[in-house]
Amino acid sequence: MFDHNISGKLRDHSQLRTKTLDEILREYSIDKIDFLKPDCEGSEGHILKSDSRSCLGRINKIAMEFHDNLSPLNHDEIKKLLEDHGFSCNADWDGQSQFGYLYARRH
Repeated sequence: MFDHNISGKLRDHSQLRTKTLDEILREYSIDKIDFLKPDCEGSEGHILKSDSRSCLGRINKIAMEFHDNLSPLNHDEIKKLLEDHGFSCNADWDGQSQFGYLYARRH
């Protein structure tokens, strides 16, 4: 889940094979997602960067917590990526915290 050692405290770890959202949609023959609510504790940047335009084009709405301290993309970069894929986005953020929420809806 993390690609770095958090403050030197992470000693034990497990490596797991993961699947992209594209792979999940193909495997389960999912053509459309009305509402996606990822709860991935900082992996949102990894997930969104790895998904193809056609995958993101199948999603109507997204609500996600962002973690600017963990994700390889900060919330502004995630917002831009989603807007580039046809979403209108709003952030619920206090302007200071490393955490907040992004809401995206297809035009």
